[in-house]
Amino acid sequence: MNIQLLEELGFIKEDGFDTSDNDTPDFYYYVLDIGAVCLITNDSDDAEENGWYVELFEGDIRFTDIEELKNLIDILNRNLKPT
Repeated sequence: MNIQLLEELGFIKEDGFDTSDNDTPDFYYYVLDIGAVCLITNDSDDAEENGWYVELFEGDIRFTDIEELKNLIDILNRNLKPT
């Protein structure tokens, strides 16, 4: 999994800060919200060591395979309730 694939899937880059008195981001990560489901990556510091992965926010499910992640995103998008 890489940044280009995450961005192609619609993930948005978010900056992270270790301290509130810092104007320069210390790390970054990616998020994608589909309805009430939030998918979030590990942060850039961790990704340097372990590669990128995606988790359900505050959940126990992790995706490391891009095809499985694409399938999940497709299923979620096809089943959104009309607004």
